[in-house]
Amino acid sequence: MKRCALVCSILLAVTLLASPTRADVRSNPHLERPKGWRLEETAYPPPWAQELPWKGALEIRFPPGWFDKDSPFYWSYPVLYWLEGDILSRRDELERALLAYDAGLYRGAFDRAKVKIDVGKDKAVEKLGHGVVQRTVTIEGFDPFVTKAPLTTYLTTFRWYCSQSQHTAVLILRSPKPFAESDRVWSTLLPFWEKFACHDVPKDKAKGTSTLPPLNEKVAAYARANAGQKVGDGICITLAVMALKQAGARAFPLDRADGDYAWGRLIERHQDALPGDILQFRDAVFDGRRVTKRRTVWWHEEYPHHTAIVSGVSEGGNVLTVLHQNIGGKEKSEADKKVVQETSLRMDSLQNGGWVRVYRPIAPE
Repeated sequence: MKRCALVCSILLAVTLLASPTRADVRSNPHLERPKGWRLEETAYPPPWAQELPWKGALEIRFPPGWFDKDSPFYWSYPVLYWLEGDILSRRDELERALLAYDAGLYRGAFDRAKVKIDVGKDKAVEKLGHGVVQRTVTIEGFDPFVTKAPLTTYLTTFRWYCSQSQHTAVLILRSPKPFAESDRVWSTLLPFWEKFACHDVPKDKAKGTSTLPPLNEKVAAYARANAGQKVGDGICITLAVMALKQAGARAFPLDRADGDYAWGRLIERHQDALPGDILQFRDAVFDGRRVTKRRTVWWHEEYPHHTAIVSGVSEGGNVLTVLHQNIGGKEKSEADKKVVQETSLRMDSLQNGGWVRVYRPIAPE
């Protein structure tokens, strides 16, 4: 009962601080709204930082475990500032925004002068054709909700101006865990950046506009360019190794005794897979049938140990088209098996007992 009362009082405090009025909250665009996460959407500046000069909207997503100091997702969350005009571009402005935001949450429980903010170097990336400045930030601050003790958090921030919507987007991913793309928490937070769309892409231009991470584009392009050809020795992992190498992505060691290799940042759900992601299989059996008006289709595929590259995603991620080599039944010659082939996997027909892991290419350290 005491724990319930504590959590309920914290949730009430956050809700009071971030309670939106319908007139203040825009209808589009939004951060992802994962099932089971707490959503907060309000006007910017928020009620606890009214001294900030910029106007717009604020969105926060709290994962399960945010209020539990023993959870891996404690104090780990994404924040979006969606602000009017081309603003908040300077480093000192970012520091000002972060300091006012945190100090307001502390409500006098921690001396504002003791908060230390270290903004890292600027890094140029891209989002839907816009130039984006990515920065790493460390904040030595305070947890006013759970531990009521000093707390250091690590932020990855993305700032860009969307000329189509005439708004500035500042997306902040934050956690007490130091940034690591392969970490479970960060692999959950980073898709908020990858999936957020600051403007609609017209249908007539959609085919010429890529929203894939650059490394994914290169990995997928390499696999497609080698369709029908043998890459290296024709073994399945060789295609992935060469694709990552040609893309300039991080190489991972292949010395695991169990052969369950990692290829990048683990993506928790196959529904979130993108072209250019790499699949690692273990005892995976796909078995099912599909009935249409004209015919019934049966399939049965087995991958005891295998590696493939995603080339296409459909039906909400339940069907993955893959490019891979060293694959085929008894009817195929050894030479035919060892060329890059394209097939489709119905992920919802994966049988119990096996698994398929999805990895996203990441940059070298």
